[in-house]
Amino acid sequence: MKKIVLGIIIGILLTISTSVMAEDGLEKVEAYLRKGLPIFLDGKVLQFKDSALVLNGTTYLPFREMANQLGKGVVWNEKLQQIELYTDLSMDDGNQSSNLIQNGESRSQVNEFNVQAGFTPAIKINGSVYMFERGYDLFKDRKNEYYSDWSNSPVYTIVNVAYNNYKINATNNPYASGIITIKDDGIKFAESQVKYISAGQSYIDFKFHNKEINRFYEVSTKPDEEIGLFKSSNSKFLLPVNGVLTKLNIKYKVEVNESSKMIIFDLD
Repeated sequence: MKKIVLGIIIGILLTISTSVMAEDGLEKVEAYLRKGLPIFLDGKVLQFKDSALVLNGTTYLPFREMANQLGKGVVWNEKLQQIELYTDLSMDDGNQSSNLIQNGESRSQVNEFNVQAGFTPAIKINGSVYMFERGYDLFKDRKNEYYSDWSNSPVYTIVNVAYNNYKINATNNPYASGIITIKDDGIKFAESQVKYISAGQSYIDFKFHNKEINRFYEVSTKPDEEIGLFKSSNSKFLLPVNGVLTKLNIKYKVEVNESSKMIIFDLD
């Protein structure tokens, strides 16, 4: 998730926590609310919860809402006292609960995670649905973004299937055309390294990559310096499915089949 750190933002207003207001560098100004001002994006009217402000003849829009309309996530970095934009909207902190672990910092994430009990993950290729070789739990936030347990994730298989490193085995399950697995030569498009903090404590540095090896999604489980993982309220580390696939530029869509109780990742 590419990060853009903004030192100065011109023409946009950000609403942040009151603790930030006590910091140096703020100047008291007189501004006016511009209620009902229509804002259009590519011909489509945008709806904002907060009104625009007018200051010295310049109109300022709510920063977080505008960024979200453009598909960007917004995080206030309390430690570095800076605003950060992310190309992945799921990174938006939203001033709620649940934590994203990034570079050793806990950051709020918009919604809590709910396990999708009773649903089986699957993949669709060329119109046919295939089940995974093993079972996986999927979690979903209120934005309908999916996550998986870092230690037992279907993302490894999804990435390999997207790059044609897979095989299909037969199944007698009437809801699937087969069982999809990674080829016998093992997982590709990923690099993993075990590192040690002490003789009895280790962690994993992991990196997904695309075919060209020029796009990466990095994960680290190093204590207090975790990267690329979300932390649920019960301290489970979750891997964002959309975060990985979007970073690798893998096109997909999700279908939820209520009759078969399947959550299908369509790679067609």
